[in-house]
Amino acid sequence: CEEGFAWDAFLAPSGSPLDAQVAAAGRLAWSEARPMLEQLADELDASLADGTRPVRLAPSEVWVADSGRTQFCGLGTQVLAADFGAPAEAAEQQALATLRDSAVVALEGRPREAGPRWPDIRAPLPLHATELMTRLLDPARGFQSVRQFRHALHRTRDMPSAVERQLRASQLWL
Repeated sequence: CEEGFAWDAFLAPSGSPLDAQVAAAGRLAWSEARPMLEQLADELDASLADGTRPVRLAPSEVWVADSGRTQFCGLGTQVLAADFGAPAEAAEQQALATLRDSAVVALEGRPREAGPRWPDIRAPLPLHATELMTRLLDPARGFQSVRQFRHALHRTRDMPSAVERQLRASQLWL
């Protein structure tokens, strides 16, 4: 404070929104997307638990720091679910939609058009990741909560993050 004036300083973290990062560098490999989705799922699950989650986040509101750390970024378009009195089920579905949208942008390189059916992910993934993304992308038969997705994703931590060349070559011969 100087002579009755006050000023605020804000932290400007390095990095960029997920969609801008993917537009500049191309789609992410599973080895890059998996930790980002895990952090996003952890953040969404925690915010659902404490009631501070925005109604819905677009990939432009998912900030990926240069270090790879993923977090929400406040752009002024976010409204807390509690402000609308949204039921818990609606908040869960919106959080799952955030995960779906972010996974598609990260792995396919761009958002999809909205539609009633989400086809399988169009990206080279290990089998376990393909199964996980298939469940995530199917709102009717997939995960019912962010916590379910989070636990399933955590179980894949020690699994291969890419399809090995030998396995891919052997699959071509079949």
